Amino acid sequence: MLQAFHNDPAIKEKYLSRVIAHQNADEIIRGIGWDGKRGCAIGCLLHNYNHALLPKELGWPEWYGKLIDILHEGMSEARWPTLVATVTAKTPIGLNDRDFTHKIKAPFLVIVLESTLTTFEHNKYPNVLKAVQRSIALWKRADICSEKWEASWAKAATRAMDAEAAAWAMDAGLLRCLRTAIA
Repeated sequence: MLQAFHNDPAIKEKYLSRVIAHQNADEIIRGIGWDGKRGCAIGCLLHNYNHALLPKELGWPEWYGKLIDILHEGMSEARWPTLVATVTAKTPIGLNDRDFTHKIKAPFLVIVLESTLTTFEHNKYPNVLKAVQRSIALWKRADICSEKWEASWAKAATRAMDAEAAAWAMDAGLLRCLRTAIA
């Protein structure tokens, strides 16, 4: 089971100090994973651009690093240079798999899904509306990561991908966004 920073304050301090040093040296950049001296958020955090190292190095799920990458590349000029230090500082020591999903992934996905409700005609695509609403309700449930929740998620995902919903989601780029954020 994952635990953020392997439940060790010294590990958190090591990585937080590292990204702050890169930030102060203006070595956190966009568009380059890691060139040996500078790089993106994950590159500067790990000194390697490989999300698969996150569980081993920091006790973080891979999807968390991918989310940080997406935000790093898309944030405003004023905020992206400090993102990785802020996330590292605010990630609680010992956060486990369920808490990562419940406290970080679920609220993020709810925001993304709720934002899609303004991007299409509900009367024209009622199945899409239902699919998005069901997904929002599912990600808001208190029993996230339980067996019951997993079964509900699988059922909802199957229902959501009827032909109409799939076509709309592909056009809207929703699937690409979600797949990248949580894969």
